[in-house]
Amino acid sequence: MDFRHSFFWSFANRHVTLAIHFASNVALARLLSPEEIGVYSVVVASLTLGQILRDFGLGAYLVRADTVDEPRVRTVFTLGMLISGAVGLCVVALAEPAAAFYDDERVARALTVLAANFFLLPLNMPTLALLRRDMRFDLLFRANLLATAAYAVSAVSLAVAGAGYMSMVWAALIQTAVMSLAVLPHTVSWRRFLPHLGGWRAVLGFGGLVSFTHCLTELGRVAPDIVIGRFLGFAPAGLFSRAQGTTRFFQQPLMGAVQSVCLPALTDLTRRGESLAPAFLLKLSYLSAVLWPALAAVGLLAQPLVFVLFGERWLEVVPLIQVLVLGSLLGVFNVLNADFLMALDRLRDEVRVTSIHSAARIALVLGAAQLSLEAVAWSLLAARLLRTGLYQAVLAPRLELTAAAQLGALWRSAAAVLATAAAIVAVGAALGPGEGDWSEAALRLAAGAAAGAVAALATLALLRHPLATEAARLGRPLLRRVAPRMPGA
Repeated sequence: MDFRHSFFWSFANRHVTLAIHFASNVALARLLSPEEIGVYSVVVASLTLGQILRDFGLGAYLVRADTVDEPRVRTVFTLGMLISGAVGLCVVALAEPAAAFYDDERVARALTVLAANFFLLPLNMPTLALLRRDMRFDLLFRANLLATAAYAVSAVSLAVAGAGYMSMVWAALIQTAVMSLAVLPHTVSWRRFLPHLGGWRAVLGFGGLVSFTHCLTELGRVAPDIVIGRFLGFAPAGLFSRAQGTTRFFQQPLMGAVQSVCLPALTDLTRRGESLAPAFLLKLSYLSAVLWPALAAVGLLAQPLVFVLFGERWLEVVPLIQVLVLGSLLGVFNVLNADFLMALDRLRDEVRVTSIHSAARIALVLGAAQLSLEAVAWSLLAARLLRTGLYQAVLAPRLELTAAAQLGALWRSAAAVLATAAAIVAVGAALGPGEGDWSEAALRLAAGAAAGAVAALATLALLRHPLATEAARLGRPLLRRVAPRMPGA
């Protein structure tokens, strides 16, 4: 499967599954309280280290290996079972101490149930990695769709039945089970499930460094949930989780889709001895063209967006979303950089950047949590700025990137952001002050989003952004097919 088709299926996978998750979260926000959602958010954040150790870079090893044979796949599967099983047992053993740390027995119950995931996940890990290596994102899409739908239906049904925070816990376990079953038909040989440890040192040597880097990254990422849950309580943790989830909904689909395809594609470029600089500039150009206008709209329309989707009791997240959006604008500089450094065999540079950034992020969040939720959001913006500077210092010399080249890839997207903001502000002024009911908020949201989208698309087209040019090129064959069928043609 070529890059464009792979990107399409990966893009569809991220968009569709994230849309299903988001829809279920909208329903759960009206069925569960911020405190109940906060309990689940804190528990999932607490499991982050275990999830990384469970994977141990084994999937990335299969994707990146020059050749993959059956003994190597069996070794990866065996190591995955051993490591993941050990982590699962540790989660069970630490459930009660974790409950004591948060002074809430609900944490122990949730951790005990979710520990079962660690015994299911290794069953599908080698197959998922090999499908990604072969860029079979169409098959990954189908499996993820089934698993995500199972989560959504289970979580909402259990919440309606009165299961509270445990509705999401049981749904997560069901999702893992369905995913394991969905990928089984794509397992080439059942012999891959036979124990084997040949070449384990090479696998663990690669996985150890990757896992250490991921640990640092994820610990910094989940620090707000853990710290807020401990110092401010589960209700504020639920509010912050909803703010982050809303912001991520408008950036993760595209970033995740590109990231799924990126490592195999970049590895292929380096094998052929080609420069990665054009790919980096293309990343900046394409991601900023889509993400920046969307994030600007989310920030400016945060109040009607939250009111329409989640209801009045969640309006406290509006200022949090607006601050988080500012930090997300920097995402185009940072996303995929680990894949670029991995493709350049500069994984140690990634470790250095991640170590400094994660330590600073955790320290900033700890200090800000003593003040307020908004202070935590501002601390994350400061950490994003630091991370951007560190990556620029490492990658720019390696890829021979100049500031002028990067600005050249971004200026059209910046113009689209200004046009989007101007259109949304103009619509708000035309509608006047709101009355505070749902229908008025829905009208303001729909009109503002439509105006912003038209302004962004028109600006990108007028300025001949490469993404608009590519979309036009791909759309011409479709228009030629449709036009003869139209009445009067």
